[in-house]
Amino acid sequence: MPATSAAGAPWVQARRAAEASVMETLDGGWAALGHVALTGQSALVRDLQAIASPGFCWSPQEMLFRTDTTPDLCKALGHSAELVEVHAAFARNTVGELLPSSGTVVAKRMRGFHQNFDGYSDMSYCWNAHRQAVNISRYRRVPGVAVLLTEHHANSNIGHASRDAGFFAYLLHEEMGARNIGSQNSSLPISMVIVKDHQYHHMVAAGNRAHPFRMESLRALMNGSVPPANIAYIGDREANKTMYSLFDNRTEDGVCFDVAIQRLRMWYFDHGVYREKAWEYCGVDRAQPADTFLIEAHGKVDKTRGTRRWRDQAALASFVQNHSVSEGLTVRVESFDKGWTFCDQVRLYARSRVALHHHGAAVAGNGAFLRPDAVLVELEAVSCISPSREAPDFTKCKGGIGPTLNFGFAHAQGLRYVGGKVVVPTPLDAKPCPSAPDYFYREDCVLDLQYDAFASVLDRVRTLLGAPPPGISSTSAMPSLASTEIARLAGARLRPAPGLGDINLTPVDDATLWRAQLTGLVLLLVVLPVVSLWWFCFGRRRVLAKPVAAAAGEPHVAGGLAGSVPPNLVGNCHRKVVAHSNGQTVA
Repeated sequence: MPATSAAGAPWVQARRAAEASVMETLDGGWAALGHVALTGQSALVRDLQAIASPGFCWSPQEMLFRTDTTPDLCKALGHSAELVEVHAAFARNTVGELLPSSGTVVAKRMRGFHQNFDGYSDMSYCWNAHRQAVNISRYRRVPGVAVLLTEHHANSNIGHASRDAGFFAYLLHEEMGARNIGSQNSSLPISMVIVKDHQYHHMVAAGNRAHPFRMESLRALMNGSVPPANIAYIGDREANKTMYSLFDNRTEDGVCFDVAIQRLRMWYFDHGVYREKAWEYCGVDRAQPADTFLIEAHGKVDKTRGTRRWRDQAALASFVQNHSVSEGLTVRVESFDKGWTFCDQVRLYARSRVALHHHGAAVAGNGAFLRPDAVLVELEAVSCISPSREAPDFTKCKGGIGPTLNFGFAHAQGLRYVGGKVVVPTPLDAKPCPSAPDYFYREDCVLDLQYDAFASVLDRVRTLLGAPPPGISSTSAMPSLASTEIARLAGARLRPAPGLGDINLTPVDDATLWRAQLTGLVLLLVVLPVVSLWWFCFGRRRVLAKPVAAAAGEPHVAGGLAGSVPPNLVGNCHRKVVAHSNGQTVA
């Protein structure tokens, strides 16, 4: 038999195949994209929290496909990786309340990946575009970076569209930073936006295109940054026309981009870029004072149809008007279902000091356009522990301040935020309203309020309004994005959000995180046993019910639950206390 070299042994080939399938991890931000283009291999760019793939192509036959050698893009990520995360610093970050400060925080954190595309959840956005071994010598090269926007039903829901917009704005910020510091890879600009909404086919089948708000918001972000024609909503005829316009189909087979980049996270801290680009695009008057307390009315214009309608809209507006939180502000109730363009909504939110909503698409869809000193308020149903999810008794549930579904959005954007669990879903007929989120979709469930709890929410909003951030007056003009300085010092990226003053940046290293985690573990191991022992020895006696009268001559444990707790279950730490039917207690 012919000899087989060690290099050709099956186990060596298997090991090499496994090593080749593990995605490279890169640092360097925008500069790392040049490395991806040169090596021809997909990579996880840690400080962009994104996947970059070279040789991303489109043809009429294959549609979108990859030409790199990674067999499965998402499985190559592995189960977890360390990401470099940037977010706003907060002076207050409690349950249901956020008050940002003037700095940003850079932290390294291990994150686990969902290796199947989801399109909704954090760390589950890896889209494994199919790989093709195609001769691309007849494909037109489009220099630069193609941004992939892959949020589910973002073409029809402006709240979900805001997630894509945040990622795009974040990338624009990174590209501007690389260009401003003269990065050698600043020659890789964003040149194309590819929208891949995996639920878009439902809209196309019904003869519709993407929601006008969605299309206009992306135009605003592209304005002055990306050629306005270079956007394709994959799945409709206009997308094909756009792609065909990029090459000569008589002599060429398709088009390829140097690098395609796609997101991994649900939300990104975009440093105010989305707001600033939208304000500029829509001609927001920066000298206009913030003079509005906005209440968004979900549902139809006529207020008699649609889900999540206020039961008594006039009473709600009157209550806000009579609270000190609206002092000096005009209370406006608006519904955005018809007649409101993208820019109409941008301009209204730009002049709103407070924007109050029940959970819905407008919270994230429009909340990004608020001024840094404005407060975003989101309301949902009262917290209720009920044996029946289908028919909880909301009237017996306690309302108050608490985190709502868009807490993550407000945290990622660095917004002032208050969440209120104060809504009482109220049926219009005999059928009871279910728990959240099921009542969101019932037109026969209208929204009442626990007004005492709602008052506490408004009190907290009033506190957050307080003094404006450093350098900003609620009645002064807002600085533009171009006036902010973007720099990198000693390996730590300084990222000033527009108008939020100087950066006080403290990067969090691995050792600091490890010490903090160890300290928390030690406290848990020490405090929990002590508290448990105290409860076992002393605490239970304080909460036991009053004893019922025992039968004559039959002692029972004092403080027992209706005389039903045997003395041996009280615990050895207690002195045995016995009560007699004559009311005397002896040890």
